[in-house]
Amino acid sequence: MSPVNRRTRPPACFVSAVLAATVYTGVVVAGMLAVATLAAAGSGGQDLKPTLHYGMTIGTIEDVSPNDARAGSLLFAQGIADAVGLYRLAEAEVYPTPVAAATAVNAGSADLVAISTLEYLSVEKQMKATPAMVYETSGAVMAEYVLVSRQNSTGLADAAGKSLVLYAPNRPWALSEAWAEVLLADAGVAGGLKAFSSVKFVAKRGHAAMAVFFGQADFGIESLSALTTAVDLNPQLGKALKVLAQSPRLIPGIVCLSDHMGPDLRRRYIEKMTRLHDLPRYRQAFMVMKVTRLVEWDQRFLDSARALITKQRSIPGRR
Repeated sequence: MSPVNRRTRPPACFVSAVLAATVYTGVVVAGMLAVATLAAAGSGGQDLKPTLHYGMTIGTIEDVSPNDARAGSLLFAQGIADAVGLYRLAEAEVYPTPVAAATAVNAGSADLVAISTLEYLSVEKQMKATPAMVYETSGAVMAEYVLVSRQNSTGLADAAGKSLVLYAPNRPWALSEAWAEVLLADAGVAGGLKAFSSVKFVAKRGHAAMAVFFGQADFGIESLSALTTAVDLNPQLGKALKVLAQSPRLIPGIVCLSDHMGPDLRRRYIEKMTRLHDLPRYRQAFMVMKVTRLVEWDQRFLDSARALITKQRSIPGRR
């Protein structure tokens, strides 16, 4: 394939921040914004709920400790709750497993849950919550990954014995790793990831591509948006690397609302959430978090991820 093309611009790399020092994945940001909207979306004639229960799964947290994630999201949610006056208190919980999240939702102790796509698929049939929103960054809601190498590489044909750096921030729930397994199987690489002499997993965007650029790895699997940003900053990187393969467009995470709230209230909440970006008092939050807006859920968002996991599970000999 051709060298990295700087003119092809996918969505900018998503970096969400709460209180300047706390960094999350986009789905956590979407969850926190949804918390804000839930607080603002009270319906006339209903009793005020004293506490808003917000949860996030461990698979939505990127490059930050769970305690910091909880603290940041709690402060954000409580500030919004205080400002709008619907909820007296806000609680935030980080669930160590998707099963724990499903259990909390089913017991009525979580109103809203931010969950990664692979986690959601693992508990979809048992969790009494329904996808409601995804976040949009730079006009897109889907993520893509690329396999990169140096220009002189012959591709995956000579993968055996070579080194790989794989961007996978939330293992074992990383879509990039699932795509890597399918990619290698389709290319006929015997043993898949085990064919490489070394596989290093990294949690920071851009590090896989830079490892290949500096000769620290033969191959890298990177976020396409991160690669494009890196090439914009350093055009030499675009000349040195080439893209060997590109993933399908995949939804990285989902914001689910508890089924306990009922369809009518859910409908009103979603309408307010997806208009949040039009409200002046929230524009700065959107800018800081680099979220364009919240987008109403479309079941088709999951089609590519479902197809990917089906192929992954069909790989012979996969554990």
